[in-house]
Amino acid sequence: MNTIDNLQTALDKIRPYLKEDGGDVEVLSIDEHGVVKIKMSGSCSTCLQKESTIKTGIETLLKDKFDFVTKVVEI
Repeated sequence: MNTIDNLQTALDKIRPYLKEDGGDVEVLSIDEHGVVKIKMSGSCSTCLQKESTIKTGIETLLKDKFDFVTKVVEI
């Protein structure tokens, strides 16, 4: 399983909450500095709480699980 697949699998922990609100998240890439680029979809793409979800939910989860993750940004 490649790194992006590992990140996607880790996000399965919070994905049900996103889907409950009509949204989802997809890992697009990770660069050599540990910056994970994601795409929010559905209602998550326009939600007013999106930045909070990315920083306190997605970024925290991925940083806790993977030492190489330094930051999560939405594209």
